[in-house]
Amino acid sequence: AAKAADKGGPANIFADAPVAPAKSWSGCQVSLIGGSAAMDTKAGLETIPPAPVTLLQLDGIGASGFLYGAGVGCDVQLGKGPIVIGAFADWVDYNSAAFNLDILPPGGVNVSTALKDQWTVGGRVGFLPTSSTMVYVLAGFTQARMDAFSVSVGGTPVGSLSMPTFTGTALGGGIQTALGGSWFATGEYRYNQYTSQSVAIGASGLALAVEPTTHEGRVGLSYKFNFAGN
Repeated sequence: AAKAADKGGPANIFADAPVAPAKSWSGCQVSLIGGSAAMDTKAGLETIPPAPVTLLQLDGIGASGFLYGAGVGCDVQLGKGPIVIGAFADWVDYNSAAFNLDILPPGGVNVSTALKDQWTVGGRVGFLPTSSTMVYVLAGFTQARMDAFSVSVGGTPVGSLSMPTFTGTALGGGIQTALGGSWFATGEYRYNQYTSQSVAIGASGLALAVEPTTHEGRVGLSYKFNFAGN
């Protein structure tokens, strides 16, 4: 009778219900990037190497502008734990991050230039405070280009100096959160420190030395191709 009652009783609809797998942060992504950049530059006049002597040093030369670009990257979530490691590469174009500097005012020597673009490759380590949000730190190698330095004396253009490519280190951190489906939003701060570069000023025996740094606030929209959990 008990067996009959069991057979005739209501079915247990939860006994064999499938369990949805947890979303995994392992996967590759493509991103669109936007934001703003502030440039803080050291510039000076020095004698030509191999034994340069600094004649004039200016620090804190500022400029700001917008940036936009794109990036790619891949992440791996370690097991089912909260740690994520990844690698990334991105490129941004700087819009109007330019400065004008009067070296000997008034009506003296003026130099002007602007950041052109930058690319970075690096890695990041993240922590998942929730299953849908990651906070992370990053580090990488970066290169940036500047427009030629335009030089004028008393308001009259006298020439330009082509600058070499600047190389340096990128450091930063951010937060990335799931929007739904495979879409993610990112907010990030990045600091770029570049090595000093010098360029000869004609046959004067002098060189212009430039050492830029940039502070960037970035936002991103990413589509992640998950390895698991879709």
